[in-house]
Amino acid sequence: MAKAKLRAVTSTLAGAIDVGELGSLRDELQEWLDSLPESLQGGSKADQLEEAISSLDSCEEIELPTELEHLENAEVTSIQNVARKLSRSARRDNVVSWLRAAQELLDERATSYHEYAELESTPSLGTPPDDHNGPWTQDDYTTAAEKALELVDEIETICDNVEAAEFPQMYG
Repeated sequence: MAKAKLRAVTSTLAGAIDVGELGSLRDELQEWLDSLPESLQGGSKADQLEEAISSLDSCEEIELPTELEHLENAEVTSIQNVARKLSRSARRDNVVSWLRAAQELLDERATSYHEYAELESTPSLGTPPDDHNGPWTQDDYTTAAEKALELVDEIETICDNVEAAEFPQMYG
């Protein structure tokens, strides 16, 4: 097994919530399951593969709601394993690390938006980054905060499901 090389890596929020690698892992496991000899298809290896596939199946693409599109290019930093050859579990853990970093950013923004919504006068706050529709109202901040928290919950559910995936060893 390759030794972990951990580094802080920066991406955008859009990149951090990309779960495409989980689809790749799922496809690899499905190919493995499909290619098992008939004599092993009812055994424990097949059961382990089916459980892992099921955990990864629950992950759908995450989309930023319209109210949060201005955050698409916000910087997110995550600790990633950057070893040359990564195990399936290390690849899964990298995705989860990105998702947790995205959660943290969204949670911070939700808190800020709630604070802005409670202010008496929001026009002095100006325009959120990359928002070209003019200054936000208190309702805009409240809505953005609610959407951010909904996304935090969605990401939490995905992380819980993905972390439950146990990848069987190739041999054994």
